Amino acid sequence: MTKGAKLINMNPVFVGQNGDALMSRKILIADDEVSVCQLLGLTLDTEGYVTEFAYDGLETLDKVREWKPDLLLLDVMMPRLDGWSVVSELRSSPDTAELPVIMLTALGQDEAMVSSIMSGADVHLTKPLEPDELISIVKRLCPLDG
Repeated sequence: MTKGAKLINMNPVFVGQNGDALMSRKILIADDEVSVCQLLGLTLDTEGYVTEFAYDGLETLDKVREWKPDLLLLDVMMPRLDGWSVVSELRSSPDTAELPVIMLTALGQDEAMVSSIMSGADVHLTKPLEPDELISIVKRLCPLDG
């Protein structure tokens, strides 16, 4: 759990300057590279988000249903089930159809971007990521005050 956070009813909560509780937003980072998850997690944790990791497509689906994140950062090329299939599965369920998804890939081809959007991703970003660009997009799709 992020430093400075407290658990209230098992949900991380931050306390604002005036003492009011601010609910944190949860982001699931799904990538088969542990170092990528850790780097993205650190970047988003310092912005006030709470992060959790999944390392393959099937684990991602399980964690989305169990943890109910506010946003999903999803790598395309993962074991057991690729990112495009994960998004398609999420979009087919009423419980997860509206979950914002940022697709991440090292594949730079236009076909990869089209496949991401066609599968239902909200945004397609090519690795390596610029942290400022990622934070800007995350804050637009998953504002901390919303």
